Amino acid sequence: MGSAMVATANEIEIFRDGARTTLNVLRTNLEGITHEESLVQPQPAGNCLNWVVGHLVCVYNNFLPLLKQEPVMSKDELKR
Repeated sequence: MGSAMVATANEIEIFRDGARTTLNVLRTNLEGITHEESLVQPQPAGNCLNWVVGHLVCVYNNFLPLLKQEPVMSKDELKR
């Protein structure tokens, strides 16, 4: 395996580790939250949980091509 392939494999593993950590944090913090609760806008400012999770999905989906991986969803599917 060439050094470029090893570097890519390492980058993918770093991405996977970060994605796993994010998923675990989300599961822990969102346990028991209803859909209605996920739409509540924090006051005085901020984004609802639903928006935050959607943002993470977009970021990870857009990052996949950098790792030579296919996006899971199309840009149209991820539109607001």
